[in-house]
Amino acid sequence: MLDNLRAYGVTRVTARYVGQQAMIALGTLMLASLVVLTALTVAAGSFRFVPFWLAVGLVLVAERLVTVWEAGPRARALASMVLPELAYDMFLQLAFVRACFLTATSRDVGWNPVQHIDSASVGA
Repeated sequence: MLDNLRAYGVTRVTARYVGQQAMIALGTLMLASLVVLTALTVAAGSFRFVPFWLAVGLVLVAERLVTVWEAGPRARALASMVLPELAYDMFLQLAFVRACFLTATSRDVGWNPVQHIDSASVGA
């Protein structure tokens, strides 16, 4: 999408996608800030759990469970796994940052084609 936005610029058609990329960038900055600030407080020895924020987190997990409750126990177990989802989200955001870097440096990103092996050379 970043390559397309670079190629076409901001138009009426692409404005929505510019907004989506801006929100992804904002989410990436927020999560990176959370990780950095948490690491700094742990390193400084001033990290502590704040009951209010723990309660907010529990409300968010409870909301996830309530919305899938009728789907059964497997859906509830999946919905309750916040930390694996957070790790996956961090991976996606890292891929977004890499894409931004490649776009900003005007590097052409392409797919690596699969090299086909000639059947005659397989037995050789």
